[in-house]
Amino acid sequence: MDSLNNTQIGGPKNLSASYRFRAATSSTLSSIRVYVIGPSHSGYGAGTGGTWQITVQPDDGSATHAPSGTVLATTTFQPVDDFPVISWSSPASLTAGQLYHVVFRNVDANPAANYASLDGVFTYQPTSPRQPAFSDVDWGQPVRSGFGAWADESRTVPIMQLNYANGVTAGLGYMENWDSDTATVSGSAKVRQRFTVSGSSRQITTISVRLKRVIGTDDLVVRLEQSNGTVVEQGTIPYPSITTGTRQAWATYTFQQTRTLVSGQAYNLVLSTAAGTSYTTWAIRKGVGYGFSTQTYFGDGSAQKDVGAGWVPFSPWGSPVDQGDLQFYFR
Repeated sequence: MDSLNNTQIGGPKNLSASYRFRAATSSTLSSIRVYVIGPSHSGYGAGTGGTWQITVQPDDGSATHAPSGTVLATTTFQPVDDFPVISWSSPASLTAGQLYHVVFRNVDANPAANYASLDGVFTYQPTSPRQPAFSDVDWGQPVRSGFGAWADESRTVPIMQLNYANGVTAGLGYMENWDSDTATVSGSAKVRQRFTVSGSSRQITTISVRLKRVIGTDDLVVRLEQSNGTVVEQGTIPYPSITTGTRQAWATYTFQQTRTLVSGQAYNLVLSTAAGTSYTTWAIRKGVGYGFSTQTYFGDGSAQKDVGAGWVPFSPWGSPVDQGDLQFYFR
């Protein structure tokens, strides 16, 4: 995640947007939670905000995986700021493994003057897939102008929680980028992700982290340790494989052998390097304070940094906020 990206629903281009997803379970889709920015914010909206028609539709099965136009459920919504929960009086029954769309369309009499925006996760240089947890087909955002052709936003994916009637929750609940508190990894300055394994034990073979190299030719040191400091494994990611320039990118370390993260055990993933080299990274915020479920973000721990005086949470607004994660994943 490099930023947020808004999509005007209506507006000068009369845009509609779809949040495409693959159903996680066979059940009715009771509600969704999304990120809405209303008309009081210039550039995001104007006028009354308009009236959104929000439908659930099957995928059309084409190569572009657009909404089919067949409406399974429909409701209207008056856009307001924040992270609203949107539901349907007659919800759609979905089948596990099938592709569906939540489609947002402005049906105001003057959508060019009265509109608001959806906000999604944005990356400047998207990978394939755009997000490690989802394939591009399973989690995407098609957009169209008027009644033109649908096309995926190549650098944006939905911020959306799906709430099913049988209690299953799915989606993506990271909703903020903390690049205002960029952390340096150099010498005594380090970053880490601390976590306690929930659920069953898990076997891992790789760890990937998202960062960039600013200066220097020392490798990035990756240390997986128990919370008491006992080393599970320590190794390096060679410096030439880590991107330089203005954008972050993924870098991967392969463990020397399969490692088991034991249920209930606390661990630290620590990133460091020599003083002559500098890497930078930042945390992303999980929507724990905005009603998002732990099923939509990494709920087992949080990111910290050490600038030489001890470990503290990231501080995007000048004071510590213990709601961030490093951009990382195990395989």
